[in-house]
Amino acid sequence: MKPNRTEGNNVFLTYLEESHIPEINQSAIIAAKHTYHPHTLQTQDIHLHPTHHHPHHHNVSHATPPCKIPWDPLYGTHIRGGTPAIRVSGNRYLSFFHAVREIWGMNTYFIGAFTFSGSRPFRLLEMSRYPIQQYFFYDGKWLNKYVSYVLFPISVVYDKKDRNYIWLSFGHQDGKTYIQKFRLDQILDSLEPTIHC
Repeated sequence: MKPNRTEGNNVFLTYLEESHIPEINQSAIIAAKHTYHPHTLQTQDIHLHPTHHHPHHHNVSHATPPCKIPWDPLYGTHIRGGTPAIRVSGNRYLSFFHAVREIWGMNTYFIGAFTFSGSRPFRLLEMSRYPIQQYFFYDGKWLNKYVSYVLFPISVVYDKKDRNYIWLSFGHQDGKTYIQKFRLDQILDSLEPTIHC
């Protein structure tokens, strides 16, 4: 997998090879829009024209209709992007998002996880009900007068020696980066199914 790139705070782009999502060719780029409700993915197929050396781009959007998600709105209703997805089984992919809630006039960021289908229309399958990070990240000095605490997921990868574990990197307070190891089955078991997605 090639590295992802971020545009703004709301969109992530990730190159996925053919083996990761069967319905998308090797030169496709998938972009997750700034909200996951509805879950919107955009593919951009890039092909070289036979007589030209310039790529030809074709954009196609895939969106699921709004559905009932288990995420507790106490932790924010604005759910936005985060990590590139990893395949966890067959046609099921795992990614981490961030949600923002205004508390006492200040924004607070939380991290959750979700799974989605790797084939069109890329349905949301499961989602966290509660944030996955420990509460001690929400203690101490506030970031500034507009934002109390920031946790932002950056990337997720499998452990090189044991694929039963994953490593999640995330930013804290716009100044530190942490890498935390999780048991994959514990993350997946904590997710709850979505309804009508």
